[in-house]
Amino acid sequence: MRTLLVLALALPVAFAGDCGDDDEILEPEFDELAGSFEATSIRFVREDDARVSRDLVPAGGAMSLVIERDATFRSIFRTPEGVIVRRTGTLGIRGDRLIFEDDPFSDDDFVGESTFDFGLIGDRLVLLGEDREFVFREDIGAEPALLEVDLLRF
Repeated sequence: MRTLLVLALALPVAFAGDCGDDDEILEPEFDELAGSFEATSIRFVREDDARVSRDLVPAGGAMSLVIERDATFRSIFRTPEGVIVRRTGTLGIRGDRLIFEDDPFSDDDFVGESTFDFGLIGDRLVLLGEDREFVFREDIGAEPALLEVDLLRF
């Protein structure tokens, strides 16, 4: 099945701390977030029917994410079909959302900004993103979907 992804990366628990004004992008201390993560689940959930979902990891999808203490990141995402998407850039926090902003001068496969609600408990990082599309059925095509990425620090 062809997979259409509008991925950001490639993060329902609250992240502690006051993040300030919702419009202000902050550069918090990233000591708690810093590390190397691997996705245990990359799940798309149909917006109008949460019973319809697809986890890409069991189908061969994968994602690695490295977050540095200086608020930079790099990631590699592989679709079940073997398409590789690389990203590098900087991180910020706006309100309760984690912002991945790509380096526009890199040779990455994706350049843009991705925003996720996020939570960190111990070594588990959860990213929740809206406004994505995914092909659940070929005969219907891309449908609005939520993206849930569950990552484990190693």
